[in-house]
Parts: sequence; structure tokens; C-alpha cells
Amino acid sequence: MKFLILLAGCGLGDGSAIEEVILVYYALDKYSINYLPVAQNINFTTVNHYKKESSEVRNVLFESARMGRGLIQDIEEINYNDYDALVIPGGNGLINNYQDSKVIYDLIQSFHQMKKPVGTMCAAIDLLRTWKDPNLLKEEIKTLKANEFCYNEYLQVYYTPAFRKSSNIYEIQEGIDEMVLSMIKELRE
Repeated sequence: MKFLILLAGCGLGDGSAIEEVILVYYALDKYSINYLPVAQNINFTTVNHYKKESSEVRNVLFESARMGRGLIQDIEEINYNDYDALVIPGGNGLINNYQDSKVIYDLIQSFHQMKKPVGTMCAAIDLLRTWKDPNLLKEEIKTLKANEFCYNEYLQVYYTPAFRKSSNIYEIQEGIDEMVLSMIKELRE
């Protein structure tokens, strides 16, 4: 079993949320699942996370490599058929860097058409809503806690709120772990 992990840079303000990425790696390692972090090779304007203002222009792939554990690859070099599932950690970079990306749109569409599960957290659901359904899991999310997840069976989209519902890393880890475990169980059925 092999998972793709879509990264959008390094840091909540302009990329992927670092803590969520690390907790995804932790959950996949815990269940002995092979995975590959990927990002698109495009430039973007960074955010100075200390001052919360625009900073310099950098590259999404290069910035994502900071969390890619030396394994990261350009999404355009990947054959989606080789992977069983996709996980998308949150972070504002998903929307800012990828909302107009045909490459990332094609990635999401491919996993949907192949009926492969997509796990999302935090802002990742917003990216899927722009392309799939603006109401995707909206009702289910209202009462969802950080240590829980929900699921849309038709689109095979999983979601855990992570930092949208808590700043407690342990609670967030529980939600990510449960979501990843459910995705693995679905694939094994």
C-alpha cells in the first residue's frame, strides 16, 4: 500500500501546516504504510510568519522539501496509478498556491475517478470544495471535534479538522491517526 502526501510549501501561513504534515508521517509510519511527499514546482510569495506580512518569492517544491524527508518529488513526475490514497495536510498555501493549478486539479480528479480515498485536514477541505462540491461535509464538520473525522462515501473524501478545532497536538494527532487508519481499512476491504 502506498500513499501520496500533497505539500504546498513549509508553514501554515503560506504552505502546509508543519505539525499536520509530521503527524501524517507519524500515523503512516505507525501502520507501516509507504508514502511519498509531493509538491508542484511553481513559485509563490512567502509570508513572514513572525510579522504576518508578505515576504519574498520562493518555490513550492523547494520549500516543501524542508518537510519532505529527502523523499519529495515533483507532482508532475508521478504516476497516480502507483498510489492507493492521497493525504492533504492543511495550510493556507493549499488555497494560495494551488487553487488555480491544473496539475493539482487533475490530481484530485484522478483519485476521484479511480475511486481512491483522499484524506484532508484543516484548509484542505476548502481546496476540494472549490473543485468538487461547495457543501462537501459542511454539515458533518459543524459538530466534529479535533480528535474525530468524517467521511463522504460518494467522493471517498475523509476529513479531520486538526487546528481548526484545537491547538492541542495530542487531540489533533488522534483525529489524524483515526482518519488514516480508516483509510487503510477501506483499502484492505
